[in-house]
Amino acid sequence: MNGRVLFGKNQWVFMVAGIFIAIAALAVPISKSNFFDDAYIHARIAENFLNYGEPFFNIGEKFKADSSTGFVFVIALLSIFGNIPDSIRYFEAFLIIATTVSLFYLASLSALHKARNSFVCVAIIPGMLWAAYGGMETPVVCLLIIWAAIAWRFEKHGLVVAMIAMATWFRFEAILLLLIVVFYYAYVRKLFKSIIFYTIPFFILLLVEWIIFGGVIPHAAIAKPVAYGFPLQQSVLNALNALSFGFGYQRAPVGLLFVLVMAVELILILRKKIDINFSEVFLIFSAGIFLAWAVGKSLIFQWYFCLLFFPFGISVLLDDRKLVGPWQKFISSSKVLILLGFAFVGLTGIIFDFGLIGNSPNLRVKRYMDIGTELYSFCPSCTLASSEIGGLGFSYKGKVRDAFGLGDPLAARFHPLRVPEERQGYGIGAIPPDYIAYRNPDFIVSMPIFSVSLRASSIISPYLSYDCPIGANIWGNHIIQVFSMQPFSTHRLSIMGCKPTAKLN
Repeated sequence: MNGRVLFGKNQWVFMVAGIFIAIAALAVPISKSNFFDDAYIHARIAENFLNYGEPFFNIGEKFKADSSTGFVFVIALLSIFGNIPDSIRYFEAFLIIATTVSLFYLASLSALHKARNSFVCVAIIPGMLWAAYGGMETPVVCLLIIWAAIAWRFEKHGLVVAMIAMATWFRFEAILLLLIVVFYYAYVRKLFKSIIFYTIPFFILLLVEWIIFGGVIPHAAIAKPVAYGFPLQQSVLNALNALSFGFGYQRAPVGLLFVLVMAVELILILRKKIDINFSEVFLIFSAGIFLAWAVGKSLIFQWYFCLLFFPFGISVLLDDRKLVGPWQKFISSSKVLILLGFAFVGLTGIIFDFGLIGNSPNLRVKRYMDIGTELYSFCPSCTLASSEIGGLGFSYKGKVRDAFGLGDPLAARFHPLRVPEERQGYGIGAIPPDYIAYRNPDFIVSMPIFSVSLRASSIISPYLSYDCPIGANIWGNHIIQVFSMQPFSTHRLSIMGCKPTAKLN
């Protein structure tokens, strides 16, 4: 990019387009959006760090319950000036604006394919918005990836590595991207000695996490595959379906198209029909994310998608090669089709997850939080158990026992529950009855879909049961149930909006 000015005529056009789209994106009222349940796991840990100096899920329980140390630190720092949910909202608003403007600016730096690049920007933005509206950390990684790509356009190779190294603070998957980037500079560009210094942020992260947590692997990466326990075949189908617009296994051929494009491009690279350039770094990372989904034996959550969407889109933005031969034209046209699918997935996710059509699943999170607040007011020294610990864990400030296992490493010994004997499907993070017997909590809070096995066991018999309407049908459930060792007064039940369960089944 020798001789290129930072802000030329075309760049300003794209910057203005990015600003307008960012403003339009913010028109969705973030301040009124309900976060995903997992966002409140970050919030609880950040609050513990802010108030007690311990970034742990429960005070005194030292392990890495959170998958984004950097995100916890950032929102804890921002919360010095306000409450944590608002700090997340403001930070996500910044990410939306910065990512959108930076993305269009990156697109403008290409000498070719400007129309295609505009389409790429529009196609991958919804995936970022989906995660940002939910209050999650993955948009930070997307922004740092864009900045790394811009730095590469200006041949600031040390800055490229530094941006990716910083991304490891916000998602552990970025470690794979950092390894790919270092390999590219060492093997292809022969610049290893000049860029290795810029990996320091990653090694600082390793040191910080080793000191604080005693390890660097997020416990979620261990707990989720165990608790969900998907058979490998179904895990692969889940990954294909995730790329197939999310509407059932019958659309898996779209996911297969993604696999085919990746395979063809890899073969062409190995046969030296395509020269390796920096765009392949992000393409390989995108393929690696998909492979992790396929063998991960876990659910693919909404905020994961932009970790695949953005690297894939950035690889297209950085690819200035002219199309030569039928295979390269096939790859190019297939990528456009895949990007169209990415846009569709992100848009439909926003529409349904945030209640623009139908009932938002996030409505249950608000109800969990109301219940958690009242239970903590009733007995702050009690312990509470659930398999959905985000909203509950943030509102109930006492000891929270995670029956799924994200917030309690000891829960893994009670998973996975059998399908269909103990839960309806592999994607249901149900509460193991033996875990409740082991932890003996004062309260259990759960939607019925997660407590089928528990309610059928004798372990629940010492508890009184109460039904708390959600006000919507969420996954076939209209209520959240509270099981308590202590009775609630009529007045407290009125405040909670709950009533005794007529019949426990």
